[in-house]
Amino acid sequence: MKGFFITGTDTEVGKTLVTAGLVGAISKNGLKVGVMKPVQSGGIISEGKLISEDAEILLRASGLDLPMELVNPYCFKPAMSPDLAAGKTDVSIELIKERLNRLAARVDIVFVEGAGGIASPLLKGWTNGDVAYALSLPVIIVSPQRLGVINHTVLTVEYCRNRGLELIGVILNNRKVTEKNPDNERIKLSNGKQIRVYGKVQVLGEIPYVKNAKSDQGLVKLIEATTENVNIDYIMEKI
Repeated sequence: MKGFFITGTDTEVGKTLVTAGLVGAISKNGLKVGVMKPVQSGGIISEGKLISEDAEILLRASGLDLPMELVNPYCFKPAMSPDLAAGKTDVSIELIKERLNRLAARVDIVFVEGAGGIASPLLKGWTNGDVAYALSLPVIIVSPQRLGVINHTVLTVEYCRNRGLELIGVILNNRKVTEKNPDNERIKLSNGKQIRVYGKVQVLGEIPYVKNAKSDQGLVKLIEATTENVNIDYIMEKI
């Protein structure tokens, strides 16, 4: 199976939008890119159905008509850690593997987005890192472009290595417009360099803030921004 597992240094760092940007950018190379959000907590009600907004965004970015049962095997309403949101539901790694294999058979490559950080629980007794390892997928880390990200990123990198995961690299993500001042600019310019030095890891690029990125027009701009600012060729070499 060819694919990547997208994780983050924390929750709310922009994993879904970064994944969507990568999916759209790589699709431009003529590949069918499948997407999966194995477990979604904080699902929303749309037209009377509980759905994963993250999975919907990823599917739109892929441009493919894929069944939601393969894209998002588990969706829960409570907005909390997925293992807690599942309640008494037995969330099975075997079912996730089976759905992923069926998905992979339809496409050239699959992007799987986790929930929260790499050491956060995803299934009962399973962290995101455990799931990535079980699925035999190399990892791309999403880090928010802000003060403090060096520590969080280096710790995430070390966890991945200690867990025996193949690490592709780090993408810095601007989640909001940052007030322009000399200090902010110095921080932003230094973060990538410092992560390379202290994490000994490839920094694949930095995605600028895209307004209303979840809208159709915003998603197009996000994909363009990802294509222009992330080393897509390097990622393609790892497929």
